[in-house]
Amino acid sequence: MAINYEFGSDNHSGVHPDIMKAIESVNFGYSVISYGDDEYTFQTIKKFKDNFGKDIDVFFVGNGTAANILGIKAVDWFF
Repeated sequence: MAINYEFGSDNHSGVHPDIMKAIESVNFGYSVISYGDDEYTFQTIKKFKDNFGKDIDVFFVGNGTAANILGIKAVDWFF
């Protein structure tokens, strides 16, 4: 039995349909302030804090590579 391994970048795959629906549901008008000063960012940060504790910081990044680098630097700083 052949196993299909795909180790490509997360930048070349499609987004899950539920995520696309969520993006489409807020993609209208000019009423949302960019760069983290909006209700969606505040709601998301609250969910992270509800799950991981109130004393965490949340950093939004554009892809998996950026998330990996941020995580490695955080561990590097800690040790």
